[in-house]
Amino acid sequence: MIKIIDTDAYFAKFAPEYIKTHMKGLSPKQIEERIDELYKAFGEEKLEEFGGKSIKDYYMSHAADELVNALKEHLKKDVEPSSYLCEAIAAKQGGEEELVKMLSDGDDEAVLYAMNLLNDKNYTGALDTYLNFILSDYTEAVTELATEILSKNADKVSAAVLEALPEAPEDKKANLAEILSFAENADKIYEALVAEFLSHPGEIPFYSNLLSRYGDDRAIEVLTEKIESPKINYGDFQELRCAIEALGGEYNKKRDFTSDKVYQAVQKEKEERAKRFE
Repeated sequence: MIKIIDTDAYFAKFAPEYIKTHMKGLSPKQIEERIDELYKAFGEEKLEEFGGKSIKDYYMSHAADELVNALKEHLKKDVEPSSYLCEAIAAKQGGEEELVKMLSDGDDEAVLYAMNLLNDKNYTGALDTYLNFILSDYTEAVTELATEILSKNADKVSAAVLEALPEAPEDKKANLAEILSFAENADKIYEALVAEFLSHPGEIPFYSNLLSRYGDDRAIEVLTEKIESPKINYGDFQELRCAIEALGGEYNKKRDFTSDKVYQAVQKEKEERAKRFE
């Protein structure tokens, strides 16, 4: 059975001696700048507690399923898992089945560890579960990580995301639209992104950026129609113009924003900056 290892406690004992021997005379700031070196040396230090192995080699000497079970035990006992434990899980073949079980653990911390490690192992067998996380009442951290992973696998999940989008909770539509913006071009996806853009007039910067990323130049017409609105504010105007230009279009029409608060703040900042360089 793998030991429950409080890495911070071992590191707290190791660091002063290493600094005394290898970083003598350095200031705290200089030591901080070399913290990666210090932590690497710690990972390679052979320790009696691990049978004369380094903490890194100790973990690598175990099978993936054992390592995942050790991860669960660390979390259960409220001991922060070592990065070396996580690196060993990611490097070892296997362990995916045990990690997938952690996704239904109900504990957000366990779910986040499992998602990150499955992602590190390029495992795509739980993408439907991640979509359900987004549509359910999970924390923002889980929702954002699920969105990030699904965005990397957008073509694999685009059909399911399109199906879920119309009935999705309003506060989750942005996550689904973001995933679609990474998918390959298809009429249904383009139409869905345009529909979300038009139905969220208060979120123009976000949705215009999605259309820009998606890269279908048909959106130039939609964006231009929106930018022509006399009610558009300066901030949204700038975002729309950037999106139009990113898609290969241009918008050069002169507009008067002198009464717009954002415009006034930008101009004031420009004036103050100019004075500093006079």
